[in-house]
Amino acid sequence: FIEWILSLPPQDETRFWEELSNCEEGQKMPYITNAERARMEISERKGEQTMLTRQLKRRFGELPTWASEKIAKAEQPSLEEWSLRVLDAQSLDSVFSDEV
Repeated sequence: FIEWILSLPPQDETRFWEELSNCEEGQKMPYITNAERARMEISERKGEQTMLTRQLKRRFGELPTWASEKIAKAEQPSLEEWSLRVLDAQSLDSVFSDEV
């Protein structure tokens, strides 16, 4: 939001974009806005959810509603942990268990 409402005088805005371009080229790193970063995080999370769902279905068959809902609400660290557990888990419940 701040990036959207923030405005510079025309001469300063031109200078800003020139400096940013030079910085990106020198650092070999593009500028990413907060909105782009948030979209990337959401996309990564959705990818983790999709992969975990595929793994679980392959290992345990169709997922019950509770498991799908748990995956949909999960944060990144939980998704990563569960995707590792699925390799050794003997049951769907053990994947989502709070015990390590």
